[in-house]
Amino acid sequence: HNAQPAICIRPQMLRVASPRFLSGLAARVGAESIMCRWPEVAASDIKTHFPRTERVVALGDVHGDSYALSTVLWNAGLIDEEGSWAGGEAVLVQVGDILDRGPDEAFCLNLLLRLQQEARQVGGDVIMLLGNHEVMNSDLDYRYVDPLGWLGWDEESDQMLAEQMSTTHEGKKKKPKKDKDAMANWRNLLDRATQLAEMVNRPAVKVLPPFMQGRIKALGGRQGALATLPVAVTVGSTVFCHAGVMPEVVAYGLERLNSETSAYLRGERAKKPLLLDAIPQISPIWHREFGKDGLEFDQRALEAADAAMSLLGAKRMVIGHTPQQRGVNCVKTPEGREIWRIDTGMSQGIAQGPLETLEIASDGLPEEAVQILRGDSNVAAASRTVEAARSLESELQKELKALRKDSLPFAMAESGGSRAKLAPYMRPRIEV
Repeated sequence: HNAQPAICIRPQMLRVASPRFLSGLAARVGAESIMCRWPEVAASDIKTHFPRTERVVALGDVHGDSYALSTVLWNAGLIDEEGSWAGGEAVLVQVGDILDRGPDEAFCLNLLLRLQQEARQVGGDVIMLLGNHEVMNSDLDYRYVDPLGWLGWDEESDQMLAEQMSTTHEGKKKKPKKDKDAMANWRNLLDRATQLAEMVNRPAVKVLPPFMQGRIKALGGRQGALATLPVAVTVGSTVFCHAGVMPEVVAYGLERLNSETSAYLRGERAKKPLLLDAIPQISPIWHREFGKDGLEFDQRALEAADAAMSLLGAKRMVIGHTPQQRGVNCVKTPEGREIWRIDTGMSQGIAQGPLETLEIASDGLPEEAVQILRGDSNVAAASRTVEAARSLESELQKELKALRKDSLPFAMAESGGSRAKLAPYMRPRIEV
């Protein structure tokens, strides 16, 4: 893998259950640096539509948990004992939120980027989508960064952070009060630098504390890999998006949204696309209409999902963003399309939820087979699928129609069989 390490790991953070996996992974890391060297990424057009493939594995929010990420990839057969790509021509789709909340973000992102390169060499692929936390990091919004999340982006920043952390240990020589106050007020400095970044189109990295600069250069410095990530893609008859695609986003154009967002993240566009996050109710990275509890009873949300998928010619939509306590699950729309919710809250920074992924396999068949992959056994899609509840309004209309139909023969007989002579008081009535 040339100049960059094959895999980077902090052993105390990675606790893979399989001894065979762990020994192989440790052997591969060996004498390599634990630093996650950031790959150089050239700006390019963002691909939006991918052809149908024999096997697609969809992975939910990772949130900086190396143990959860490594485990689900191993369980899905996508990596081997050494952490290399083993999925052949399979396609892995990660639906965003690799960053924040967990301690191993640099490892997780760097691992997926390396697997992407390896997969493409053998006809497979790793597609990573932008989540709201990736966009927040690009905007210097670090409210959800784990304290250990500043580590691993570059060696200089790690050294700076280690020095600052060492000054808080007992027995260490205390710094002068003004220096201590300056360190304690770094959050105020961050707020001021963020405002400055918005005024001057983002070149505020030098103003921030030194230990933050490695992460900022990688994620918010307009030169990192986030600019290569799309907002939404289709693979065959499935559309993937972090929060879900609304009809307004489809009308705007997925290709246009991906292209404009990438241009913004590369610094070639002054403002983000309006639909990206300015309108939370329809934002493809922020809204929670498709992930909420009781979706099967929300006819308006289901109709919106049906409309979006109909415009795209899709049979199913796969989303993350909202943790699902029961694991990966599906809600069927009134028109029979599927909304798969795959954010299980697996990260230790969220809920340490089920370690599950979704598999969509064709095997040359007209209809794709869907199942949930777990470590011990797979779960049939039907056991995690609920049908959309029937509309109360439509049910009442059917009852009214049935009542009218049943009462017409009696009323017509009393009136000599003429429907025109039907007396008003004899017409069926029902109050609801």
